[in-house]
Amino acid sequence: MGQQTREAFRTIGGVVASFAYGLYDLNRRHFLYLSSLLTTGILSGCGPVSSNHIVRTSSGEVRGQSRNDCYEFLGLPFAEAPFGPNRFLPPIKRKSWAGVFDASSYGQCCPQVKIDQSEVGAIGPDCLNLNIWTPDLGSSNLPVLFWVHGGDHGTGSGSLPLYNGKSFADEGSVLVTANRRLGAEGFLFLDELFGGGEPRENFAILDLICALEWVHENIGSFGGDPNNLTLFGHGEGGALIQAMTSAPASKGLFRRVIVQSSPQFACRRKSASKTARFVIDRLGIPKNDFEALQKVDPIALTNLYPEVQSEEGELDRPYRPVISESMPIHPADAGHAGLGHDHDLLIGSSAEEASIFARLSDLDEKSVFYRRADRIIRLAGTSWDALRKVYGELDVSLTTREIDLLIMGDCWFRVPALRIAEGHSIKSPGKTYVYHFNWDSSLLGATHGLDLMMFGNGNPLSEISGSAFSENISSLLRKMVVSFARHGEPDLADMGWREFDSPNRLTAEISESSDLLVDPFNKQRILLGRVMTDSWQVLGL
Repeated sequence: MGQQTREAFRTIGGVVASFAYGLYDLNRRHFLYLSSLLTTGILSGCGPVSSNHIVRTSSGEVRGQSRNDCYEFLGLPFAEAPFGPNRFLPPIKRKSWAGVFDASSYGQCCPQVKIDQSEVGAIGPDCLNLNIWTPDLGSSNLPVLFWVHGGDHGTGSGSLPLYNGKSFADEGSVLVTANRRLGAEGFLFLDELFGGGEPRENFAILDLICALEWVHENIGSFGGDPNNLTLFGHGEGGALIQAMTSAPASKGLFRRVIVQSSPQFACRRKSASKTARFVIDRLGIPKNDFEALQKVDPIALTNLYPEVQSEEGELDRPYRPVISESMPIHPADAGHAGLGHDHDLLIGSSAEEASIFARLSDLDEKSVFYRRADRIIRLAGTSWDALRKVYGELDVSLTTREIDLLIMGDCWFRVPALRIAEGHSIKSPGKTYVYHFNWDSSLLGATHGLDLMMFGNGNPLSEISGSAFSENISSLLRKMVVSFARHGEPDLADMGWREFDSPNRLTAEISESSDLLVDPFNKQRILLGRVMTDSWQVLGL
């Protein structure tokens, strides 16, 4: 972080919104994604369109379109609408349709918290659908990339313009994006209140697994290899991917995993049931009346979000994956427990993750961002002062505020990433690679979300990062992802990237001049030893 960055932090006045309502902040970030893309005109997909491309799937025939040597099939339904009698139940595979399904436009998006419809597309009940971009319908062996969008488990969709897959198709891969249920629709834990029969939990994770099953069954018709499927996602999207490695139902559906800048939150049955009781009481649902809950207006649930969040106290995500039958272990513990051990893993974080959050909100000691980091530090048996000393020795130009932001960002994103990598490298026969994104924007450094430039659709934070889109970084990241998906080995600037394992813990630094680093987090890792090695399920993280 240079002098210009420090001056930017000093001159930022006010806040966009309280981080206690983190989902609302993320909505603003989505708005910034779209505004920067639309104003710069970088969105992919311009050019002549041809619409007579029909593909046969297990659900029926679909008609897509092509433009600029890329075929796109949008809004393909993989499950029945998760409302009415299907609400708050596991997804049901989509019934076959008659005729040809028009896949020339995005489908509906799932209900979500306080977001402008123009940001994600039309919101509606028939929202479990996916999108496919492919360079060659006649192929059969293209690597398949399945993108899981972020959004604090409460916002977003696979149809955000940022995620247009044209650039990934140009690299010779098939890109899939998918919707899932969000917020209470995706995570309200109802097993203990309305138990019996089917599990009523982790609906969002089950939605993604249902989408994966559809892709595994049909992607060969779009040129992809169903036996070479890579999950990748950023933020909460990456967290859900890691959760899927803990889910028995996902076994055999993917070969590789890429987790980017992802916190690893999990909820226990007791606290998840407490949240569900609070929601049901506030909605006035009679005891054991599941049908009454199914009929509640989705807007009533999204409007209730601030109250649920306040009731949760220290947590900024009241709806999270629940450790239960469908996900029997904390996602951060999966590798150490040998679950999902047969896949290759690429995982990493950014150097200054927290700077974007500090730009949007005041990350003081009352903020959930600070409290989460403080909890990790206390459970590790160390202190802020001990960590500040280490960070200060690594860069003597940093102020105490800048050091604290680095510590918070690392506690949220780098610590769980390295814990997962450590477990995977020890227990898994699959390969393990770790990266550290360090491309320095002028105002925010290498902050959370800048690496989404990999889609080739502009810099999602150009309006506030002070830096324009970097074609070089975008191409570098995209080639890294596609190389890993194709071969199980990321290719980055011919550096001879080798696997992450003890004692070297080799980590690729991604910037304008990339390099391979040896255990770059060594001193912090020693101080944070307990949370790097002990079970997060036992620690209560």
